[in-house]
Amino acid sequence: MKSLLFLIACLLLPYLLFAQTLRGMVYHEGTDSVIANASVYYSGSTIGTTTNSIGEFHLQAKSGQVPLVISCVGYQSAEVSNYTPEQPLKIYLKPKQFELEGVIVTSDGMSREEKVRIFTREFIGTSPYAQSCTIENIDDVDLYYNRGTQTLTAECSRPLIINNKLFGYNINYYLNNFKRSNEHISFTGNYVFKDVALPADQKRVIRNRAHVYEESRMQFIRALWSRTLNNNGFKIYRTNYTRLNAIRHDSNTCI
Repeated sequence: MKSLLFLIACLLLPYLLFAQTLRGMVYHEGTDSVIANASVYYSGSTIGTTTNSIGEFHLQAKSGQVPLVISCVGYQSAEVSNYTPEQPLKIYLKPKQFELEGVIVTSDGMSREEKVRIFTREFIGTSPYAQSCTIENIDDVDLYYNRGTQTLTAECSRPLIINNKLFGYNINYYLNNFKRSNEHISFTGNYVFKDVALPADQKRVIRNRAHVYEESRMQFIRALWSRTLNNNGFKIYRTNYTRLNAIRHDSNTCI
């Protein structure tokens, strides 16, 4: 009897594992042409894969509806939130249209070096942790400066490859848009992490990751929601610098 049960379990195991695998195909929008080597990953995670030569992917199913992002060079990234392992996905990527500036005979008033410096500062940041990051393919970034509006924009047909030494991460960032003016700065994109920390650096890397998380926006929001701001070292002030000592929760707001 035990042998029979063992045999049945062995026969069913591949089907059980397959049911926990998220499957799908990636196509060029408006056609039946498949896209090979597209990156498929859970947003902001280290879990991902790529499509094969026929545009197909298989990815370990993750509990909870973590957004699934599909990115590829030359295409706009797509995000899928409603999916199940039981239903294969069909995903269509829209080609990315780059708005190339016309030929400019005279200088736009800003050197390439200055553009790179501003872009790196605004995109990466200025903290000690940010200073440890390097964009390995900065030459792939096209930077444009409009002297009239004093606006710097950036485009990149390839993912930005960012090496974060202190956190032990290598990041592929698919930049959708970047715009920086005197009044504001904005950029959007999707990214996937790869853990590249060496075994000898594990303790230091884990300590750095924990430290920056304790001061992060995500930690603040979680502390706000769980009413543990003080326990986590956060304080909230009004615009006149009067401290708020109580946080009230209702169905829609936090004050």
